[in-house]
Amino acid sequence: MNKKLIITCIFTVALTIFSSCNRKTIYNYYQHTDAEDWTTGDTLLYNNITPIADEGNYSRVLSLRYTHEYPFANISLIVKQEVWPAGLVTEDTINCRLHKTEDDELTGVAYLNNEFPLPDVHHSEGDSLCIKIYHNMRRESLQGISDIGIRIEKRF
Repeated sequence: MNKKLIITCIFTVALTIFSSCNRKTIYNYYQHTDAEDWTTGDTLLYNNITPIADEGNYSRVLSLRYTHEYPFANISLIVKQEVWPAGLVTEDTINCRLHKTEDDELTGVAYLNNEFPLPDVHHSEGDSLCIKIYHNMRRESLQGISDIGIRIEKRF
């Protein structure tokens, strides 16, 4: 009985170690916006990204949480990424079509969540990233946008 318990414990620890080493997500973070008044000058800053550990291709996903108070079916967002030490700056305009149906995924009490893929990027080992996001709508102030998230995953 004692030997069985030890073997089970070793197997569990080994499985945990091997499954944690294959983790793809290196960053997943949401920034809160002022849902009553998100203006074009309110830039969301994602600069707490740890330096890239492994060189390779990375996918990025933009996540958007909003309420039914958002008056439009689309939103245009600018995603600016700075990579250091190379000094590379990329800027993507993402036109997000929001789905406001009863089948929307609800998060929390009354929030809708949509995800939008960004172009894949190649990073070198040790690259540091800073991502800035702001809206590019004709209306200066938007209501109903609650949170904007960025997820970065290593592509295998």
